[in-house]
Amino acid sequence: MSLLDEAFKRSDRANLHPVDDPRDDRPAIDPYADLKASLIDWPAFWADEQEPEQWLIEPIIPKGRAVALWAPAKAGKSTVVLEAVAAACTGGPIFGGRHQAQISVLYLDYEMTALDLRERLETMGYSEEIDMSRLHYALLPTLPPLDTDEGGLKLAKLAEHLAVDLVIVDTYGRAVVAPEDKADTTRAFYRWTGSRLKGLGIACLRTDHGGKDVEQGQRGSSAKNDDVDVVWRLEKKEGGVSRLHRTHSRMSWVPQSIELTRITDQASDVTAFKMTKGARGYGPGTKELVDDMDAAGVPIDIGRPRFRREYPDLKAKNSVIADAIRFRRERAELASLEASKSAGTAPGTAQNRVQRGQPGTVHVSAGQSMGTAPGTAGDRSRGQSPLGTRGQFPDPPDDGFNPDDYSDLEWSDE
Repeated sequence: MSLLDEAFKRSDRANLHPVDDPRDDRPAIDPYADLKASLIDWPAFWADEQEPEQWLIEPIIPKGRAVALWAPAKAGKSTVVLEAVAAACTGGPIFGGRHQAQISVLYLDYEMTALDLRERLETMGYSEEIDMSRLHYALLPTLPPLDTDEGGLKLAKLAEHLAVDLVIVDTYGRAVVAPEDKADTTRAFYRWTGSRLKGLGIACLRTDHGGKDVEQGQRGSSAKNDDVDVVWRLEKKEGGVSRLHRTHSRMSWVPQSIELTRITDQASDVTAFKMTKGARGYGPGTKELVDDMDAAGVPIDIGRPRFRREYPDLKAKNSVIADAIRFRRERAELASLEASKSAGTAPGTAQNRVQRGQPGTVHVSAGQSMGTAPGTAGDRSRGQSPLGTRGQFPDPPDDGFNPDDYSDLEWSDE
């Protein structure tokens, strides 16, 4: 049977016929429409001005990518992830570093209780005064297993409904029904869940346990390294130090190693991680190029190819151009966020959530959930992240670029 005959046969079952079927006037359908939708439009592909380096939570979760973070038991992987996510959702600095535009996250916690979560958040300085409506936190969710079609489809629909940027699966072994150490389970997770989220442009981070021999990687099959874009190994050191080591990555711009130190502020009694090694700044020459780009009126959304074509007189290395473009975009995002805060339409405010139709919390079937519905008096009075109202940038090289030179990066103390 030819492919065309097979297409006709399938369409007969659906009472539809392929395009240009001369047999009758029933509605036509293209049997290859789904495949054609995934084909690259080459002119649009080459005209895309997006920079390859795009972060959702810098420096651990790239935008729209799949990430695995694993560690031996009790190494603190959930604490590291929760702290980064809570700061990103509330506008706080990431590990004591930069502020960034707020994001929305769906966190599936398969292990902790409400009391456990509250204790950790209070230790980090969070309370009912902080607006956490962008963190959709599901405790012990009753979603179908994520290595099944039903589970992956329900999660993808939920993430799309909530308009989240990131899904956290904590931990992988409790979210699947088949043996977690088998390669087929990992492939099924990617087929039904990972690929769906990636197709929606939603990043996903899953936590996992290490095997008996930590040097051999995550528990079970090496296939766990194949379906993600970045793999982090977390090691707990002495003196409150934790180290994230990148073991696998599809992108060269992800840091090789990040060192975090757990510090307690005596005045506020807030305990949080501070990035002591691995923070990325801006290279030498960035400040000068930013000034030149501002003076020339270079658009904020420009990419390197277009910049080189349209501004040939502004010469610099690719790395410097990339840093300058990244800085100007981050500066614009922060300025926009400040303006939105003043107008009461910033992400996380009651007015903005009502306009988007985005709920302030989520209940997954019979599972538990933490949060307060938008629009309540308690929700409207909430403040910013306890981790600070202004980014603490790492010290730049002597000949480097200090973002503190730019008042645009100042955050309001209100």
